[in-house]
Parts: sequence; structure tokens; C-alpha cells
Amino acid sequence: MDNIAEMLRSRALVNSVLCFLSLTVLALSLALWVQSYLWPDRRIAQIGGTRVSSMHGGIQFTGGEDGMFDPIIEREEDLFEFNLLGFSIGRRLEDRSLEGISVFWTVHVRWWQVPYWFLALISALMLLPLIRHRLQRRRRRRGGLCLSCGYDMRASSGVCPECGAVP
Repeated sequence: MDNIAEMLRSRALVNSVLCFLSLTVLALSLALWVQSYLWPDRRIAQIGGTRVSSMHGGIQFTGGEDGMFDPIIEREEDLFEFNLLGFSIGRRLEDRSLEGISVFWTVHVRWWQVPYWFLALISALMLLPLIRHRLQRRRRRRGGLCLSCGYDMRASSGVCPECGAVP
């Protein structure tokens, strides 16, 4: 009986943590989605040689950029680009130079983009098991069933004869 109660408490804790995480990711992705249209091409982070930026409805990861300074992009030549429903991948050559110094070089830049609507959808889908669990418990409570196992408790006293749970 203690094992069942402990299992139910741990399941409730996992559900609460998942609910909190998914709501946080949902709120963050919706806020970044709006921000990406108000202030496009904003750098969110620089992780090693990968730039993370918010671009027109999506989060873009660009590899092959220098992290120490923002070089001036003089020419962009697209070698490859693929777009589908806001998901994008691509590769291009960029001529770069440093402002005030006569140093020039060409880099291969690879990037991919994930739309914010996809992040919002995934985080909303994480809420489905919690919603299903809550609806199941409500249905069991209204039908006079055990909340743990679903046994018909209308003829029983207070303890479920199937699992031993106390409602």
C-alpha cells in the first residue's frame, strides 16, 4: 500500500515538473516568436562557433562565424537553401573584412532554422498526458470509481478492495 502511494506521489511530481517545463518553453517560444518579427536578426547567444539568433518567426543556428567580433558581410552567395514550413537549412559563401583593417577572407557559413510555431506545438503536446490524467481522475471521481485503479467503489466502504487505496 505504501508502494502505491509513493508511486502516485512520484508520478504526480513528474507530471508537475513536465507541466512547468512545457508551459515555460511554450511561453518563451511565443515571446521569442513575437520578438522575431519586431526586432529580426537579433543574436540570442554565441556558443563556440555557432551563432543563435531570432529570425522572422524562427530560431536560427549559424555555424562557421567568428565569435570574437562581428565582421562586415560584403557579399553573400547562396550555394544551397531548402525551406519547408518554416524549417530551413542552407550553406553560403560570405566575403568578410574587418572594419578599419585591410584583411579579407571568405568563409563557408552553414545554417538551419526551426520555426517558433514548432517549438510551441511540441511544448503544448507535452501537456497532453497531464490533461489526459486530470480528465481520467475527474471521470473516475464522478462515476464513483477508485482514483488509482478504476475499480467500482459504489458497493465498497472507504478502501478500494482491488488496490487498497483510500480515496
